[in-house]
Amino acid sequence: MAYKYISNFRHMDEWQIKELKELIKNKKAKSIMEIGTYAGQVTLMFAEVADTVKTIDYNQFHSPSVTDHLQLNTIRNVDFYGGEDLKTLFELHYNNTIDLIYIDRDMSPSDITPYIKKNQSGDVVIVKREQDKFAVDTVSLKSPARKKVKVDKVAEPQT
Repeated sequence: MAYKYISNFRHMDEWQIKELKELIKNKKAKSIMEIGTYAGQVTLMFAEVADTVKTIDYNQFHSPSVTDHLQLNTIRNVDFYGGEDLKTLFELHYNNTIDLIYIDRDMSPSDITPYIKKNQSGDVVIVKREQDKFAVDTVSLKSPARKKVKVDKVAEPQT
């Protein structure tokens, strides 16, 4: 689906969006939480590849806004939440169905990992934009693998 993005504000080049899209597809993300919406340039791409998208950002004015872009493209699988504090917004809107978190604002994975660990029901991939690249990490539910210990059968005492 080719979406319409009519804002002059572009916080990412097209090649970066394509790279991010491939990364999301490879991770097979179904439910994405985006931290840092801006005018919705990346949000529109997420709406193409995921079943559901929650996006949070500061209450800032972009014209056209993410809401304008969602309406223009008749996208219904994205929910936008704005506020003054990203960590509070994250804690209010994160749930255990989210399998990928994309960070493009002034938060680090270490800010949210403890909250994810307390509330997750499966592995969660975190993608953080760092200038011209994406750092990827996974918060896993699985315990570290245990070493198998061979136990020899002990002979029963004879009576």
